[in-house]
Amino acid sequence: MTTLMLTHEYPPYPGGVGRYCAELLAAAEAGGVDLHVLAPTFSSHGEAEHHDRITRFPGGVFRPRGLFAAVSAINKIVREKSFDRIHVADWPMLIALHWSIAPKSIPVSMTFHGTDALILGRSKFLRLLGAKRAAKRIDTAFANSAFTLDLVRSAFPEGLGNRQEVTPLGVGSHWFEPTLPAWREAARSLAGAQDGDEIILTVARLDRRKGHAKALRAIGQIERAKRSRLRYLAIGGEVDKGYKAELEALARELKVNAVFAGRQPDDVVRGAYGAASVFLLPAEPDPTRIEGFGLVFLEAGAQGLPSIGCRVHAIPEVIAEGTTGWLCDPDDLCDIAAKIEGAITLSRDSSARIACIEHVRQYTWARCAAQTYTS
Repeated sequence: MTTLMLTHEYPPYPGGVGRYCAELLAAAEAGGVDLHVLAPTFSSHGEAEHHDRITRFPGGVFRPRGLFAAVSAINKIVREKSFDRIHVADWPMLIALHWSIAPKSIPVSMTFHGTDALILGRSKFLRLLGAKRAAKRIDTAFANSAFTLDLVRSAFPEGLGNRQEVTPLGVGSHWFEPTLPAWREAARSLAGAQDGDEIILTVARLDRRKGHAKALRAIGQIERAKRSRLRYLAIGGEVDKGYKAELEALARELKVNAVFAGRQPDDVVRGAYGAASVFLLPAEPDPTRIEGFGLVFLEAGAQGLPSIGCRVHAIPEVIAEGTTGWLCDPDDLCDIAAKIEGAITLSRDSSARIACIEHVRQYTWARCAAQTYTS
């Protein structure tokens, strides 16, 4: 059985959907699934990986004017090769599929990641582009969490497909590998940490909904003598223009030692997970932009790093409270601060780190691929 994955995000673009697609392709290949990918080049983000199973078309971050290129690319690939099913990995390609010549007889599945359910179900603009009619092609709806699946059902009260299923994401095996001392030292240097300092780590784009400002305010609640030995390291590119400058000003005001390091390669991120004492991502409860899963919590857990998150969206499904971390009320800075201090103490307990790692091992891309392509 030959499957075509349609996605408008793929490396070198650094988005979560792109990582999902790349990991799924690798796991599918390892599992003997005949999977082919159609994705944009993203030439402005670097050189695209060459892969026999990846077909590229000119394009980048989705814009309405780019719809024609996506439709044309689908038309071309279905003329050249026969597919037994189509897997849509993000919403722009569902719209493109709707306007393409792909045979209506080919079964279509789609994976929802969170906010995309709201966009497809509620956007008036996408309705004009045929979103509701496009959704009728879906026979199987996958969601990365139970929370996301509830969003899908709410956005499409008339029903969506014949089958709906939660397919949790996975963690690549390399995230479990011990980090090299040089990587950890590089992370400590990046954070400006001295001997005896503890690193509090966030890995997320500088996006207001991720909660960087809340993280700073929570650290600011910690008694000053203890706070002076803490280093807040935030890895991730700036999404909201000017937000980095705001955060740096807030850190100075609160007397929190903070570094906003921008995007970093995976080796540096892994080194940071290995060097840090706690992972902190206190996401905001934004009803329009959803944390549909929270893969970074699992990547941190793969290194035995405990996490602190808020009871927001799908995050309670990812953090196993008391095993891989703790959940807080998103409005309770004192609770977040207390959890930070407790997590730093617990991070020295090797048995707690081992338990964290073992819990995360159940999340594999092989299982995700099997659920998506062979179930």
